[in-house]
Amino acid sequence: SAGAAATSTVAGSPYTIVPSGATGTGLANYTISYVNASLTLSAAALTITANNRAKTYGQTVTFAGTEFTPSGLVNADTVSTVTLTSSGAAATASVAGSPYAIMPSAATGTGLANYSVSYVDGTLTLNPALLTITANNRAKTYGESVTFAGTEFTPAGLVNADTVSSVTLTSSGAAATASVAGSPYAIVPSGATGTGLANYSVSYVIGSLSLSPAALTITANNRAK
Repeated sequence: SAGAAATSTVAGSPYTIVPSGATGTGLANYTISYVNASLTLSAAALTITANNRAKTYGQTVTFAGTEFTPSGLVNADTVSTVTLTSSGAAATASVAGSPYAIMPSAATGTGLANYSVSYVDGTLTLNPALLTITANNRAKTYGESVTFAGTEFTPAGLVNADTVSSVTLTSSGAAATASVAGSPYAIVPSGATGTGLANYSVSYVIGSLSLSPAALTITANNRAK
């Protein structure tokens, strides 16, 4: 049978099995006729699994089509590319939706018509982006009170038009009674609010509040004698 070889293709199935040349005892007493049979080739199982990936929020993932692992190939057949898609690939994909599926499909290569191809999803994990919020430095004169509006800060690391609208700012030097001896005082930021902040790992950097001495004039009283 031409289908007996390992390299026979499924496209040629069924193949003819041709009998001939019988050997045995007493066969000279027979007029022998041969009837062909058929050899059916079933497709081999081929599994293509998308490789797992990871990215940081705000990054875009582009698939080259080679990020997969095949299992079940024989006869030097190959899978050259696979279409890979994921809703987590966009820069705007949120950390809350992680992990996202990486879906493989439409494999191309050599000899793939001889396979029953199944696809296994991979995963795309999104890690939070780093966001640093630094309290702005301030200065005041002894006896003055400092009131924080919540906007005296500088963010670093925002992406995708995300925003920090306000931050809680506290300092033991804000009161009018705070002494110059304790200067500079820490300005402690916390509790940031804004848009998209669930996609960040937020760290806070303390600012400083410097106190200058108040001006004090001491005038001797006039006398007469």
